[in-house]
Amino acid sequence: MSPATILISLLLAAIVAAIIGKLIRDKKRGKSIGCGGACGSCSAYCHCSGVTPETLHQKTSS
Repeated sequence: MSPATILISLLLAAIVAAIIGKLIRDKKRGKSIGCGGACGSCSAYCHCSGVTPETLHQKTSS
Protein backbone atom coordinates (compact mmCIF):
# COMPACT_ATOMS: atom_id res chain seq x y z
CA MET A 1 0.00 0.00 0.00
CA SER A 2 1.15 3.48 -0.76
CA PRO A 3 1.61 6.11 1.97
CA ALA A 4 -1.34 8.10 0.58
CA THR A 5 -3.66 5.09 0.90
CA ILE A 6 -2.55 4.50 4.48
CA LEU A 7 -2.99 8.18 5.35
CA ILE A 8 -6.50 8.36 3.87
CA SER A 9 -7.48 5.11 5.60
CA LEU A 10 -6.28 6.42 8.97
CA LEU A 11 -8.10 9.71 8.42
CA LEU A 12 -11.36 7.95 7.58
CA ALA A 13 -10.99 5.62 10.58
CA ALA A 14 -10.47 8.65 12.86
CA ILE A 15 -13.58 10.36 11.46
CA VAL A 16 -15.71 7.24 11.94
CA ALA A 17 -14.38 6.80 15.51
CA ALA A 18 -15.21 10.44 16.31
CA ILE A 19 -18.75 10.05 14.98
CA ILE A 20 -19.33 6.85 16.95
CA GLY A 21 -17.90 8.48 20.09
CA LYS A 22 -20.25 11.44 19.71
CA LEU A 23 -23.24 9.15 19.24
CA ILE A 24 -22.33 7.24 22.40
CA ARG A 25 -21.85 10.44 24.43
CA ASP A 26 -25.15 11.84 23.18
CA LYS A 27 -26.92 8.59 24.04
CA LYS A 28 -25.53 8.69 27.60
CA ARG A 29 -26.70 12.31 27.96
CA GLY A 30 -30.19 11.37 26.78
CA LYS A 31 -29.90 13.08 23.41
CA SER A 32 -30.80 10.13 21.25
CA ILE A 33 -31.82 10.54 17.64
CA GLY A 34 -35.09 8.67 18.11
CA CYS A 35 -37.12 11.17 20.09
CA GLY A 36 -34.96 14.27 20.13
CA GLY A 37 -36.12 15.22 23.61
CA ALA A 38 -39.46 16.58 22.38
CA CYS A 39 -41.62 13.72 23.59
CA GLY A 40 -44.84 15.65 22.99
CA SER A 41 -44.32 15.40 19.25
CA CYS A 42 -42.94 11.87 19.39
CA SER A 43 -45.17 9.11 18.02
CA ALA A 44 -44.08 6.93 20.96
CA TYR A 45 -45.06 9.55 23.57
CA CYS A 46 -46.60 6.98 25.89
CA HIS A 47 -43.38 4.98 26.01
CA CYS A 48 -41.23 8.06 26.33
CA SER A 49 -43.05 9.65 29.26
CA GLY A 50 -44.77 6.72 30.93
CA VAL A 51 -48.31 8.09 30.50
CA THR A 52 -51.28 6.34 28.99
CA PRO A 53 -53.22 7.72 26.03
CA GLU A 54 -56.16 8.44 28.38
CA THR A 55 -54.09 10.60 30.73
CA LEU A 56 -52.50 12.30 27.74
CA HIS A 57 -55.95 13.25 26.46
CA GLN A 58 -56.91 14.57 29.91
CA LYS A 59 -53.75 16.70 30.05
CA THR A 60 -54.29 18.22 26.62
CA SER A 61 -58.00 18.93 27.08
CA SER A 62 -57.65 20.77 30.40
